[in-house]
Amino acid sequence: MARRAIVDYLFDAGAPVSAQQLASGLDRTPLDLASVYRNLETLEEHGVVRHFHAGHGPGRYVLVGGGEREYLACDRCGAIADVDRSELDGLREDVQARFGFEVGFTHFPMVGLCARCSAREGTDS
Repeated sequence: MARRAIVDYLFDAGAPVSAQQLASGLDRTPLDLASVYRNLETLEEHGVVRHFHAGHGPGRYVLVGGGEREYLACDRCGAIADVDRSELDGLREDVQARFGFEVGFTHFPMVGLCARCSAREGTDS
């Protein structure tokens, strides 16, 4: 029952969410955080969900499927943008050519400032 509720919530969220958000957002069936983590771990072992780490915030969880996504995370406001893997191919090729590393942004996103925070930083000085 709890796993089904977690999958439903992730499907409805349509965006990466933390375990804390899942625990507090499951209004149909209140779950403790430890239970949410146990169920997420099981779902990840079975390839239903995956997690990634977004900057300084908690790990985020998403359903697997619909193509592999990569992420950009704002270090200031915590906004997360998901991008199609192909959109970062040029950057990936540059890093490979310059440093010999094959990089991906599925488990650890690229972290920086989103457009809104970047614009705000320009007006703060």
